[in-house]
Amino acid sequence: MKKKQVKFQLRKIVECRWTDASTTGGWNDQESYKEHTATECITVGYALVNDSERVVIATTQAEDGSLNGAIAIPKGWIRSIKVIRS
Repeated sequence: MKKKQVKFQLRKIVECRWTDASTTGGWNDQESYKEHTATECITVGYALVNDSERVVIATTQAEDGSLNGAIAIPKGWIRSIKVIRS
């Protein structure tokens, strides 16, 4: 029986700090909605795309090279990106 070769092709891991929109549901008075704010987020994972419009990060990589948990974050929402592993 031939052994399957393990391939983890992606190496670059980044930490992206960004601001996301947030929502609420239900009936509330105007004053409570005036206090509503955006949400500060941190995403850590494999850097796939970093272009002028967006950063795409996948959080999980399988041995066959498939990915899971990808997120595209608009550049205007990003506060900082730090390379954890290149």
